[in-house]
Amino acid sequence: MSLSVSGPRSADGRRDQLRVSLRELLSPDGGPSAGAVAPPEEPSRWWKGLAEFGVFALAVPEERGGLGLGLAESALASEELGRALGWGPLVWAQLAALAVPELASGELVVTGVDRDAGPEGDPLLVEHLAAADRLLVLSGDGVHLHARDGVDFAEVARPLDPLTPIARIDRLPEGERVAGAETAARLRRAGTLLSAAFLLGISDAALHVAIGYAKERRQFGRPIGSFQAIKHLLADCYVRTSLARAALYAASELEAVDGTGADLPAAKLLCGRAANDNARAAVQVFGGMGFSWESSPHLLLKRAWVLDSAFGSGERHALLVADDLARDPEAAA
Repeated sequence: MSLSVSGPRSADGRRDQLRVSLRELLSPDGGPSAGAVAPPEEPSRWWKGLAEFGVFALAVPEERGGLGLGLAESALASEELGRALGWGPLVWAQLAALAVPELASGELVVTGVDRDAGPEGDPLLVEHLAAADRLLVLSGDGVHLHARDGVDFAEVARPLDPLTPIARIDRLPEGERVAGAETAARLRRAGTLLSAAFLLGISDAALHVAIGYAKERRQFGRPIGSFQAIKHLLADCYVRTSLARAALYAASELEAVDGTGADLPAAKLLCGRAANDNARAAVQVFGGMGFSWESSPHLLLKRAWVLDSAFGSGERHALLVADDLARDPEAAA
């Protein structure tokens, strides 16, 4: 299955078409988190399927071999991947294609890390490195690409998210410089947006998983969804998801227009809180079963924890939002 952009040409029409097509690809049975049970049986086939669909090429300009749609469409794709709890370094794969368009083909699995994200001298923690062919590294002086075989790493025995294996790198060798500092800054902004979109998808999946269970689980002769306490939990989940979605879509449009990333901290903060709080609510609705390692609420919560720290923690983005409001108090009115 591949994405065709020859249909509706309006932005809304394209995005509706993209959303429907992605849901058919990721969740043929219509479930909100079909990928949440285990990694794909054939990771290479899953990866190639996403590439053939065009997921990694959405924001790559047409003159460089991509689909030329833009970051807003990439964010929508990340939202759907989050909704399906998709496997792999999906945000980094999209960033890699923006830096090196040939990587959008999916022939190579690419993961990545921001070298400047933590204190100097700290080890680098990289997701899915053992399954990757290349490592994309963002740093203050630009973007570098490394062959995985040339990087010494050790797998973390018990990663926070059981579906996101983590490797530790103590020393990174010299890699091929593929872009400059300006591109590295642009990729950081894009990574913030795509991580927020993935978190938005997780919050939506948690909401629908909880709703589905509340309709099926019966206590005292009726579905637990009929109880007021459960209704209030689910209503709060809906409000959080709607607010986060509005913030994310506004940020993606603004980033496409001026490229300043002005609204990204608020979007990342709200999407992270929605994903965390909704997944916790889903665990509560499921009760004891929600705490089991294999349950969808548990895995959604673990992935939310991992992504919430990607491209800046919630605390860091909250401080950035506070700084913006301090500079422009009228914006808070």
